[in-house]
Amino acid sequence: MNSTVATGQTPPPLNARGVAQLVALMGVIQKARALADPTAFTFLVVNETRLVTTYRQAALWRAGVGGGGYVEGVSGLAVADQDAPYILWLSAVLKHLHSDMGNNTGEAIALAFQEESRGAGGHAHLPEGHLAVTEVLPASLAEGWQSWMPAYGLWLPLTFFQGESGAVLALGGLFLGRESPWTAVERQLLEVLAGIYALVWQNVLSRRSWMGRLLDRSPGKAWGLGRVLKWAVLLLGLGALALPVRQSVLAPAVVTAANPVFVRSPLAGVIDRFHVAPNAAVEVGQLLFSLEETQLRNQLETAQKEQEVAAAEYRQTIQKATRDPQRVIQSVLQEKRLEQKMADVDYLSERLKRVDVRATRSGIAVFSDSNDWIGRPVKLGERILTLADPQQVELEVHLPVADAITLEEGAEVALFLNIRPDAPLPAVLAYASYQAEVTAEGMLAYRIKARFTDEQRKPRIGLTGFARIYHQRVSLFTLLTRRPLAVLQRWISL
Repeated sequence: MNSTVATGQTPPPLNARGVAQLVALMGVIQKARALADPTAFTFLVVNETRLVTTYRQAALWRAGVGGGGYVEGVSGLAVADQDAPYILWLSAVLKHLHSDMGNNTGEAIALAFQEESRGAGGHAHLPEGHLAVTEVLPASLAEGWQSWMPAYGLWLPLTFFQGESGAVLALGGLFLGRESPWTAVERQLLEVLAGIYALVWQNVLSRRSWMGRLLDRSPGKAWGLGRVLKWAVLLLGLGALALPVRQSVLAPAVVTAANPVFVRSPLAGVIDRFHVAPNAAVEVGQLLFSLEETQLRNQLETAQKEQEVAAAEYRQTIQKATRDPQRVIQSVLQEKRLEQKMADVDYLSERLKRVDVRATRSGIAVFSDSNDWIGRPVKLGERILTLADPQQVELEVHLPVADAITLEEGAEVALFLNIRPDAPLPAVLAYASYQAEVTAEGMLAYRIKARFTDEQRKPRIGLTGFARIYHQRVSLFTLLTRRPLAVLQRWISL
């Protein structure tokens, strides 16, 4: 029989504030249980706890190995700067509370800082259930309380029991600070909330790091089949790092002509016209292009006129020299002048013949659009086009310096063309430069050439793709850590 009914008494009704606190407590618990992200959990703990009780400051302490730890989050801050003076002092305080005040019971510890409580009879002035800050903290930390913290603080250990062993795992604690004392009801509500926070926090941390769950073996925890399987998977994964794998590197590549003939400008002048189209087949002696000849022809006509004048003057001097011996020397000078004019005519005639450039071998004329060349001034020896044999092709690869591996002649190479990446073309490495060069794209890379081994599947000149260059077998660990170690080495050497 209910004792309340038997005695005729009625239970004391809950006031509006108590009902609001219970509703707020259930709401915060529901929000916490739905979280899966550690950052979101930290934000909720230090900021949303305000819905249950009022406070001015809140900090979440995460315990570490050997009694250490750090401040995970602070109310009102997106990120807690671990080097800030306030965080350094708060970290030392929370570390002391976590280590020296006990965490097995999960009971809240209320603290009070009052100037008059420092004397011998200071306890009489403390609110009920509160401890003096000067008695709990060392003097070096208690001195900073008045500068960094309100008068009253509350330490809530975040602990939970592990499985059947009953071992207590201390994750850290929640610290709250405000200007008014903490009531017994508030401490009870916050203790319940701290227990829920501890369970949720452990679940969130376990989701984030399966490695941490695997290595976290508390004293007295039994080895079950699941844990044995996890350790077996871990050992197999570590063993797989020693498996030999083939090292390779991927780099951009282009199909170029092997043993090409470069057609250069025989004169310094202007391109007049092309007589062949780009990528057209040409024969030996076929006219390829012509330079502008107007200036040379005018110079030749002028030289020819000067030669005729010099010849007439020379004949006149010879006739006079037969009658006047003193004019013999003048006739010699006129003869040399005539020879000079004849040499000028021969020189200009030879240059005029070189205006028309012809093919020295049969093949394909490889050059860009002829419209890009017509009217363009060129220098002596400037490359205009290339004569290539379509059956003699090779692969040119630009290997970035950051991806460089040991290159050996005869190494296997596979070309994946952009037009057909599903059918790689085999090749072997024939040449690799010792010194890196700057490519047209501004990339520092080694120049590599490879020859194709499949005579029936030779690609067309100019096709591009990516080449995979293979090297000797190395361990999987070496393959995975090669690039990170190279980056670390560059970072250390700065």
